[in-house]
Amino acid sequence: MTLVLIADLQTIMAKAFARCSSFEALKTTSTVKTIKKEAFRSCEKLVKVDLNNDIESIGDSSFARCHVMTTIWLPFSLQSIEAGVFQCCHAFSKIYLWKNHHRHNHIPIESIGMAAFYDSGLQMVSILSTVRIIATSAFQYCRSLQEVELGEGLKKVGDSVFANCLHLSAAFLPKSLERISAVTFRDCWSLLGVEIHSEILQDSVQVENGILQGRKSLYSLAADSALIAKFLRKTFASRHQLRGRVRGSL
Repeated sequence: MTLVLIADLQTIMAKAFARCSSFEALKTTSTVKTIKKEAFRSCEKLVKVDLNNDIESIGDSSFARCHVMTTIWLPFSLQSIEAGVFQCCHAFSKIYLWKNHHRHNHIPIESIGMAAFYDSGLQMVSILSTVRIIATSAFQYCRSLQEVELGEGLKKVGDSVFANCLHLSAAFLPKSLERISAVTFRDCWSLLGVEIHSEILQDSVQVENGILQGRKSLYSLAADSALIAKFLRKTFASRHQLRGRVRGSL
């Protein structure tokens, strides 16, 4: 069964369909502008969500704990993904932009809120240059996540954003990055490499000690091995954590 909302509806109120188990798909009409917090939280049978391209706001935890939801189309009109929106969506493996756009599986918004995808089933994250901020724990405990590409334009990455992503093997840090937390990749035991643009190694970039706490090795790509060494000295809490090697160039 598909839930199709009535014409002229502009706002879906908080908890309007929370814990509802009577529909498997959701399609919003073109008039909907706002989805309030927890509107569809814990809809245990909801599998697919198709949002209209005029939605401006999706509230905190709107689709949290929709455990079997696998697919969602995000509209271009969104400027942010709020806190906990897709938290604990365990079957959720991909994000799609508006279906008529040529770039799928990317996020065209300006900020990603706290715990937005916490403990979700995402397998790959590729974020476009519109995103400026990723808040604390946004992708923490995404155990199926394997690869992360942070787009140019990103400025701040909060605490534990990718912490405990046990299968994450590769990440790319863009040159636009201004601040990244000490525990961004904490306990990412499968992490083999972090691709670093050479410009991120300048003194103006704030990097706290221990950025890659709890992982086994480091393979960094940069144009200048001396700058790489400087980055590592600033990054790691103790030198004995360095078991990898520096290689390559950008």
